[in-house]
Amino acid sequence: MAALSANSRRKTRDEHLMTKGNFAAGTGGAIYEGSLVVINESTGRAIAATAATARTFLGVSLENVTGNTGGTVKVNFAFGHQELMSAITGVTAAFTGTNALVATDNTVDNTSVGTALVRVVVGEIMEIPSANLAWVRIRHASSKAIP
Repeated sequence: MAALSANSRRKTRDEHLMTKGNFAAGTGGAIYEGSLVVINESTGRAIAATAATARTFLGVSLENVTGNTGGTVKVNFAFGHQELMSAITGVTAAFTGTNALVATDNTVDNTSVGTALVRVVVGEIMEIPSANLAWVRIRHASSKAIP
């Protein structure tokens, strides 16, 4: 599935476990509501997630924002809860309990995302209810894999 080009709301559960935060948004790039959000470690700013090097996962954007050069625009994000995410073809029930990785700012995958250097962990795959959908527990901000 392609990256977001408009706001997107997904089904959620375990909202009582949700934690919210905010972070300075990157200059000029749109972060849509529902986007997976990462820190671009080169700039120190939040951007819509991509499977690339030097990324630290933050959470799921709660709003649509476009950053500015001063870093005064913040993106609000959430983590800790579960979201029903689009998943790349081939993610099956056998992947339950494994890492969900950024494929795009709207899609997760398993280990088939590039090399280990570009694998950005979103959380844990909790359930695969149907083809190309996965319940994912959105993890806290980190660039490390779930042990």
